[in-house]
Amino acid sequence: SALYRTSEDLTEEYGDRWLTEQTNDDGRHTTQVKNTINSYKKFGEWVKKDSRGREVSVLDASSGLGLGTQWMRENGMSVDDVEPYPSADRMKPTFGSYAEISKKYDYIISNAVLNVIPDDWRTGLLHDMADKLKPGGKLVINVRGAESIRRQGKEGVTRITLDDPSEILVLRPDGSIKAYQKGFTKDELQDWCEEELGEGYTVLKASRDNAGGTYDTAVV
Repeated sequence: SALYRTSEDLTEEYGDRWLTEQTNDDGRHTTQVKNTINSYKKFGEWVKKDSRGREVSVLDASSGLGLGTQWMRENGMSVDDVEPYPSADRMKPTFGSYAEISKKYDYIISNAVLNVIPDDWRTGLLHDMADKLKPGGKLVINVRGAESIRRQGKEGVTRITLDDPSEILVLRPDGSIKAYQKGFTKDELQDWCEEELGEGYTVLKASRDNAGGTYDTAVV
């Protein structure tokens, strides 16, 4: 984990550009995209099956554009969401920060979030989410795979590779910083979660049975 950039490291190297330049003109962060909806469908269908008709609570952790939350609600699920950086044109999130959340949940999904934030924020967010689980609750974490990051873009034109090829800054054509990305292998994600969460948590690689699918690179 110490191999990868913290927010302080990125600020030292790139000033506040690495964060401020990620915001589009409409206030939306570039990492908030529409194509994550299929992962929410897998998760939602699995929750319905796994809960066996019980009424359960669900948290969409860092919900981005809110489309996953919306889909799950439209399909009869009780879902709260938290999003610290909501764009103006999306529905208002249930919570604007993790500190506002006082309840615990049966199921939590973190979809394509931990791969777009630096190491210290990633660690803090993992603990924030785990803290919101009920005893026996389940958290599905889906991130981008290390290989897809390694293959993405051309050095110096559309990407800056940091110390590890799975950790990059994505560039726009004008050279501004579009996003930070850190990809994981399944083993790396599982090992990191186990090490951070410690006793009291079981971390498994995601499968159709235990999480509704394998997603991109995911653990439960």
